[in-house]
Amino acid sequence: MKCNEQGDVHGFEEIRFNSLVLRGESIYSVDPKTQKEEFVCAAVKVEMVFRHIETGKIDLQLLYWCYDKWERLKLNRGKLIKNELPFLLDSGLDVAGYKLKPALSFIDQHEKQHKPQYYHDKLGWAIFEKQLVYKHQKVIGPKKTFSNYKGNFLIEPHGDVQKWRVTIKQWVVGHTPLELMLAAGFSAVLVGLLNVSKKADVDSLIFHLAGNSTTGKTTAVMVAVSAFGSPSMKNGLLQSYNGTKNAMIGMLTGNYGAPIVFDESSMNRMNKQALSGLLYEIAQNMERARMDKDANVKEINTWATSVFSTGEHTMVGNSNANEGIRARLFEFVNVEWTKDAAASDQLKEVLLNNYGNAAPYFIRHLQKVGVENIYTKWEEYKKQLSKDMPPSKFKDRIGNKFALVLTAAHFANESLKLNLSINAIADMLIQQEERSMGERELGPKFYRLLKEKLIQYKRNFKFDRRDNTGDYEIWGFIEEKKGKTYCYILPSIFEKLVGELGFSDSSILMDELKKMDVLDREEDKNKKRKVIFSEGEGEKRKKILGDKPYSRKGDYTVCIVYQENIFEDLDKLNMNTKARGYQK
Repeated sequence: MKCNEQGDVHGFEEIRFNSLVLRGESIYSVDPKTQKEEFVCAAVKVEMVFRHIETGKIDLQLLYWCYDKWERLKLNRGKLIKNELPFLLDSGLDVAGYKLKPALSFIDQHEKQHKPQYYHDKLGWAIFEKQLVYKHQKVIGPKKTFSNYKGNFLIEPHGDVQKWRVTIKQWVVGHTPLELMLAAGFSAVLVGLLNVSKKADVDSLIFHLAGNSTTGKTTAVMVAVSAFGSPSMKNGLLQSYNGTKNAMIGMLTGNYGAPIVFDESSMNRMNKQALSGLLYEIAQNMERARMDKDANVKEINTWATSVFSTGEHTMVGNSNANEGIRARLFEFVNVEWTKDAAASDQLKEVLLNNYGNAAPYFIRHLQKVGVENIYTKWEEYKKQLSKDMPPSKFKDRIGNKFALVLTAAHFANESLKLNLSINAIADMLIQQEERSMGERELGPKFYRLLKEKLIQYKRNFKFDRRDNTGDYEIWGFIEEKKGKTYCYILPSIFEKLVGELGFSDSSILMDELKKMDVLDREEDKNKKRKVIFSEGEGEKRKKILGDKPYSRKGDYTVCIVYQENIFEDLDKLNMNTKARGYQK
C-alpha cells in the first residue's frame, strides 16, 4: 500500500550508519579517511516496523524520496531482496543497478532502531506468548491492550456503549426472540474460548432465520453482532451469501470468537450438495482438505465461532436431507423477531451508529471469571437442558450447544447488567428443537417420503397376483397382507429413490429403518428375495438388472413394510375427485 506525503518535514533530517548518511532527500557514501561524500541514491528510510502476531512476520513502512515528493510504502520484509527489484523499482524507489546494495544496507541498519508495533487481521481468541488473549480492535489480554486490527471488518468501536445498552434494554430485553439473538451473538466468544483453551472441542454454532421480509430477520442479526462491530454490509459483520464458497470460508478463517452473518441465503446459487458441504465445514471448524498443483495437501483453514444466516427459504430444505445437517443447523422459521416496525427502525438506527463497544466489557469479564468457572457454568446448563429437552438420539448434542447460548446470556447479564431472561431463552430453544425433531429424524422422514414416492410410481410396481404393468419398467412388487403393505423394491431403484428424495447415504437409511423395525429382511442381510419377474419377462428384467442370471428363488430386494394399506386413502381420494368432475 503506497501513500503520498508532500512537504519538507524530513528535508533536513540526518541519519548516519558507518559509511552511509541520509541527509535531506539523498543518501551519501562517506569516505572514512577524507570524509568526502558521494551521492548514492535518493533517500529511503524505515518509518515503522510492524510484527504480525498471527504469523510473526515483519512488515516495514518505508518513507522515500521519489522524484519530487516523499512517498510511503508498506511491504513485507521478504520483499527486500534482489529478486524483488522490479517491484521496488515500480514502487518508485531509487535502487536501480549499483544503488540497490547500499540502499538495502541502509534500510537493514535503520530498521533495528525501531521497536515493532504489533498488528493482527483475525478476530477472537488466541494464545500469544503463552497468554490467552482476545483479538478485537485491540488485543485484550491480562496485561494492557496492544496490537491494532488491520483486517477487513469494520469493528472499531463507534458511538457510545451506554446508548447501545439503553437501547438494548428498551427494545430487546423482554422480547424473547431478540434476547435469544443477542445471547447467540455472545455465544461466539464461548465457542472460540473453549476450543482455543483446549477445554472442549466445540462445533461452530449455525443459526438460520427464514421467512419473508417483514419478520425483522435482518434487525435480529444486527442485534446479534452489534456488540462486536458494525452491523452493516459495508465492511461490517453482515456479509452476503451471494459469493463463492471459498470467499465465505475466507471470511471465517482464523475467527475464534466473533459472530458473523451471511445475509440473504436465498441469493446463493449453490446446489444441494455444495451447500450441504459448506454447512458441514462451517460446523466442523475447518475446510475440506485440498491439494495444490504439486499434489501436496494445502494448509487447512480453521475457525470456531457462531454463524448466522437469513433468507426467505429454509436452509434445510435447500441442502441434502442428512441428519448431520439438522443436528448442526438451528432454523427459526417465520418468527416475529421485533415487536413492531417502530422497534425495528429504532434498533437499526441506534445499532448502525453505536457498535463494537460492548464486546470488550464482555471479554474482560470472562477473563476475570476464568475458563474453569465458565466451563462449570456451561456444565450446569447442560445438565438442566438434559432434563428439559424432548427425548431424541440428538438430545445431548443439541442440548450442549443450546447450553452455550444460555451460558453466554448469563455472563452478558453479569458484565453488562442486561437482565436477559435465561428461562425464556431456554424455552424458545426447546420449542425450536421440538419443531425440528420430525424433520431431523432421518429414518421417519425418509419412511414418510418414500411412501409418497411409491404412491407416485404405483404403475411401476406389480401388485399381489397382478403381473401386468403395461409398458412401464418393473421396479418391484407390492402386496397387502393382514392390513400391512409390503413394498419389495429392487436395489438399483431403491438407490434411485433415495437420491430423488435428497438423501445421500442409503446405508445409514437402512440402519435407521432396521431400528424402526420396518425393514423385512433375511437373517444377516438387509435384503429379502422376492420373485418379481416371470421367466417370460427377460427383456424387462434386463433393463433393470442387466445380464444377471435369472433365479427361480427371485431377486434380492429392499422390503419396506407399512402398517396400513398405503393405497387405500389414495383410492378414496381418486373416487371423490372423479365424483366432483375433476380429472387427474
